[in-house]
Amino acid sequence: QDVINRDDEVDRLYFLVVRQLRRAIASPTGDLLLSPLNLLDYRLVAKEVEAIADCCANIAVQVVASPKVPPPPAFRRLLKELSQQVLKAHREAIRAVLEEDEARARRVIREKPNITRLVRRITEELASQDTSALPVLDRVVHYLERIFESSIDIADLVI
Repeated sequence: QDVINRDDEVDRLYFLVVRQLRRAIASPTGDLLLSPLNLLDYRLVAKEVEAIADCCANIAVQVVASPKVPPPPAFRRLLKELSQQVLKAHREAIRAVLEEDEARARRVIREKPNITRLVRRITEELASQDTSALPVLDRVVHYLERIFESSIDIADLVI
């Protein structure tokens, strides 16, 4: 429930960041630490972070509303692996932007085939199961994929 409630805070922060960035772009005084292009990039980063927060809230909604049937152990292991890789990609993408590190950004982007293979393995594992939680688990995987895609979009801004 806390994750769902926190999404509203992220939405408010996103709009605050957008207002501040618009103000900085609209009235450059020459003493900005960032170029107008960087300011636009930060707006895109803020939008992607907000989209990631939406995905996290959607995952939380799915978990709260799901049948209280534990997922199969093999699925839990694969889902944990996917979650860890997605979190790592997100952290690395943000670091790449903040440090303007093109090599780090490219490493995030190069993880796409690995994430795709892992999602395929999870999908195959889900298809072999007979549980009432399948639709919920499938949506959770979908949202994790979307988070990874947002991380790639963030990393792309550095290149």
